[in-house]
Amino acid sequence: MDNEKIFNFCKNLGCCDACCFRYLGFKKPSIYNNIEEHAKKYKKEACIKDTVITNNCTSNVDVAISSNIISNETDNLQSKTSIVKDEFIKTENKTKNYTIDLESTEAVKITEDVKCNTNNGTVGLESSKIDNKDKVNLTEYVSTHVNSSTVDSESNEARKDLDNITEDLAKQSNIQLADVPPVKKRKINVCVSCVGVLQKEYWQESFDMIKEVLDKKGYECATYTCGLSAPISTLLREKIILFKIVESFSSYDPGCYTQLKDAWRFSFREQLATTIKKSLHSESPLMITVNMDYADDLQELEVLKTVSPELFMSRSKQRRRFPTEFTRVSVEKALEDASLAELERCGATLHCDKHAQCVSVVCVHGPQYLAGRYIKLSRNLPQSPWVLEGRRVLPTSVQEIMFEPLARLYHLSSDQAESRLKLIAAGREDVDVRCLGEGRPFAIELTDPTRQLKPEELQSVCESISKSGDVIVHSLCYITKLNVRATRRSASNCPTQPAICELQPEPMSRNGCTEIWEGRGRRCRPSCPRRLTWWPWTSQRFTWTGPPGRQR
Repeated sequence: MDNEKIFNFCKNLGCCDACCFRYLGFKKPSIYNNIEEHAKKYKKEACIKDTVITNNCTSNVDVAISSNIISNETDNLQSKTSIVKDEFIKTENKTKNYTIDLESTEAVKITEDVKCNTNNGTVGLESSKIDNKDKVNLTEYVSTHVNSSTVDSESNEARKDLDNITEDLAKQSNIQLADVPPVKKRKINVCVSCVGVLQKEYWQESFDMIKEVLDKKGYECATYTCGLSAPISTLLREKIILFKIVESFSSYDPGCYTQLKDAWRFSFREQLATTIKKSLHSESPLMITVNMDYADDLQELEVLKTVSPELFMSRSKQRRRFPTEFTRVSVEKALEDASLAELERCGATLHCDKHAQCVSVVCVHGPQYLAGRYIKLSRNLPQSPWVLEGRRVLPTSVQEIMFEPLARLYHLSSDQAESRLKLIAAGREDVDVRCLGEGRPFAIELTDPTRQLKPEELQSVCESISKSGDVIVHSLCYITKLNVRATRRSASNCPTQPAICELQPEPMSRNGCTEIWEGRGRRCRPSCPRRLTWWPWTSQRFTWTGPPGRQR
């Protein structure tokens, strides 16, 4: 298999560099992180030269336009600067024509002439534009010609005024960049395979949206992992390209190509880390899902109704079971037996003039579990809220008492606490039954937490719960999901019940002792619920010996 020929074949079809490597079967993340460098080895020299010439022509035209504008502006500034210099020369000549006497009134006239000529020479030039180089030359010219021994001390004021005018002109010397038209960017062709999902030029929109969502939710997790929901029409486009490659290269294995999601994870996730200031970790509890949408997605998939009409006809009749007409599973099933000729006959093409856009970002943190033991002191308190026919029977419950301090720390409303907090207990007791001793094991599941509580915060939660007087929790700690299963099963399904036996006045025969001994370990199967099977039963007649009023 000639990788270079396949690479350039995919390029001629309109694939981006990343998709060309996908169809070559490359699965190394380093390749997708540095696509440009690795693509140079496979691109034809002619293609590279044509691209360079086209780019140079475009850039040269733009540079020439900008250069003409700048040169014209510079010529105007130089002409205006020459006017200022001519006025200085006139002022100098008039000054030299007089014999200056420090005590005569002629010096005053000369000074007035200098001021008048100087002001006249700068009329209308305050708004002119000169560059920094002209400003330096003009300043040197002023210092050379005005600092003459033939000028009276009064003429120094004229020189100062001229220096001030020169500085004002220098402040306006920079060319307004807004007047220069921006250089046009070369139009980027959308990849016919991934519709822009793997093209880095379209990633900035996704980066900005992810950062906005993370800043809004305020996760304190230092790591992250990422997932992609790509347009379904990419499956159809990949199938067509694979058919074309196999048709041109008989030795090509269509099963070797890299999936779109894998190539996206290799490249996108690494660059996202610099934007959100978090490190990438595959086992991170913070999951970021990017949903990409393609405008012509459903329109392109319509051809599959002609390719596999029976499949989509049956799906359309079962709206409850299949609310969405096109899914990944249904599209893959429709493409299993399709051929290139059949797809082209139905109107499937690779033409693409729009790129996929990021329509939404979903950030979810994995659940956290807090474990402990609670002691119930009240005989009028249910474990969970007791609601009967839409009305509360009792004002509170064990669950609500434990959830309240946690909701305050995570800034959750009552509705949010009800949906995001879940109590998992090892069994339960009746409303009028207390739970003493070491307490009942329990765990609290918190969905999508923004942070992990500190040990002192966990202790404050226990203190807040215990202040209620109905429930006591001594300690809380974080556990894993596997520990939650163990906590749920920690309550014994076969508890023991102590009993006091009273000897009958009649002596027991040997046969009676034998019957009692034979009944040891016998399993009772009463008709009462499972939660009552642990009450004591006699081994002979299976008669009820528990408290009165509980027999069934």
